[in-house]
Amino acid sequence: MSNLHILTADEQQAFDYPPTLSVEMRALCFAIDTSLDKVLNKLRTPATKVGFLLQYAYFKGYQRFFFMSRFREEDKEYAAKLLNLSTQKIDLSNYKQRLPGLHQKKILALLGYKAFDNDTYEWLKKETYRQAECQCEPKQAFTHLIHLLIQHKIEIPSYHQLAELITLVYAGFENALIKKLNKKLKKSDRKLLDPGFN
Repeated sequence: MSNLHILTADEQQAFDYPPTLSVEMRALCFAIDTSLDKVLNKLRTPATKVGFLLQYAYFKGYQRFFFMSRFREEDKEYAAKLLNLSTQKIDLSNYKQRLPGLHQKKILALLGYKAFDNDTYEWLKKETYRQAECQCEPKQAFTHLIHLLIQHKIEIPSYHQLAELITLVYAGFENALIKKLNKKLKKSDRKLLDPGFN
């Protein structure tokens, strides 16, 4: 089953890629407080320090993690300068394998957020079902789920994960309605709805 088209292709890209930060937003997201400074000082390589700071800044600003390949070049340079590191020494291909995932756990703890896990998924399924019952459009349900995650300080997953969840719930809700109708409709009702019905 293919996912519902909840956002346009441009909206999906905007959701799943780090946005262009304004000067003020960049200063706010990349601000290094005492707790963050302690963590950064324990990291060994320039790539690890810059990788961690980028993930931290993006999450602080947008409550989600992005693929490393999507990090913006201007943000890499900003992070390196902030850490007094030469941008030429930063090769983020060295920041890979298990490190980004381990760092994400640390970032969630630093910022007081919870990871998007199975419990969250099940909770959002129930919330999405309520949206379907109210006959909300899938896009409204999508926006509602984002607001709930922000309100409860939970990591926002990718567009694909949310679209898959909404598609699953809405398709299930529709199938349940069809089954109920099939049970309740008499032969005479079906003939009224479909004159070609025998």
